[in-house]
Amino acid sequence: MSVDQVDKLEVLKPSHCARCGKRLWGSDPTPHRHQVTELPVIEPVVWEWQQHALMCRDTECGATTRARLPHGVPTGHFGPRVQALVGVFGGAYRLSKRASQGMLSDVFGIRMSLGMVSKLERRTAAAVEQPATEAIDHVQRAPVAHADETGWRENKKKAWLWVAATATVAIYLIRARRNMEAARELLGAFGGLLVTDRFGSYNFVDAERRQACWAHLIRDIEGFRDYGVRAEVLADKLQKAARALIRYRHLVRDGTMTRAEFRQRAKKHRRAIEKALASGRKYARPEVASVCTEIYKIRASLFTFVDHEGVEPTNNHAEQLLRHAVIWRKTSFGTDSAAGSRFVERMLTVVMSLRLQKRNVLEYVTDACTAALNRREPPSLLPAVHAETFALAA
Repeated sequence: MSVDQVDKLEVLKPSHCARCGKRLWGSDPTPHRHQVTELPVIEPVVWEWQQHALMCRDTECGATTRARLPHGVPTGHFGPRVQALVGVFGGAYRLSKRASQGMLSDVFGIRMSLGMVSKLERRTAAAVEQPATEAIDHVQRAPVAHADETGWRENKKKAWLWVAATATVAIYLIRARRNMEAARELLGAFGGLLVTDRFGSYNFVDAERRQACWAHLIRDIEGFRDYGVRAEVLADKLQKAARALIRYRHLVRDGTMTRAEFRQRAKKHRRAIEKALASGRKYARPEVASVCTEIYKIRASLFTFVDHEGVEPTNNHAEQLLRHAVIWRKTSFGTDSAAGSRFVERMLTVVMSLRLQKRNVLEYVTDACTAALNRREPPSLLPAVHAETFALAA
């Protein structure tokens, strides 16, 4: 931090020589700079509005009128920044309601009931509903997206949390089933290129517009080694060709190989993979033959990243965006109601999208809560138009 940015500066000069004891004077042009970062004592600010109630002096009226609160003053006891903080405690830092209550008390000196924590979470979910809906539309219209799902619990019953994401926006849905209906709701009328695993619920997207995750494929192929020497040779052929293609993709991303050269070099490995899968379908062990048959059926989805710029060969992006939710699930055991699930969906959408864009989560949620209080349009979750050009696989 530069000198003009520090809040307190103290200049220290020795008065006498540490060796001979003679008096010293002057200044060091490049003094050693020792900085300490500290927090001030945090005390909440309490504002009060005294609403006088006056009686009409007209003998025929006699009505009592109480002064109204000014526009933008909360009708409750907590302002939009406190409300946003409660939402961020849960959504960004995965704190339970009781832990949020303790944090407010211990760090900020704010006493709040558990019921009020829940109420403010619901209000925050409502404040970001419109931006979250816009984010869903944005992802569903994207040229390239990643999708994945993981287990969840709602009202102590099995459920599923779904994610779909571009390079800068991530959306989440919690639904009771892990089926094509839920996948369709997540992706809508998606017309772009979709990166997923081989899960069948995404099969409504044409195979030519899908990229099967090669990380999953390589792990499945590794399992062939348990079924004999021939199966091990087959695994070697498939993995060698697949890793060569992924290595070439990294060279294209680094700018050390042109896309035209990549496509040309990929032809040989593409043929080798298809030939090996075709032969693997006839293998005596059904554990090998069934996997080869399954992969061979979707072979049109294996090389989308070769044919189309901006497509990654793995679904690591979506998997990484689920990690925050998985930890939240493990610490909270899911949600107790549909309203709780809507809070999780929207806060995950807000938090993970903002993190992808390197935007401040608390400031955004505070702005959204303030906008809701003042009945204004909330801030957008969508990146600037130019930001989306920074494709995930640029």
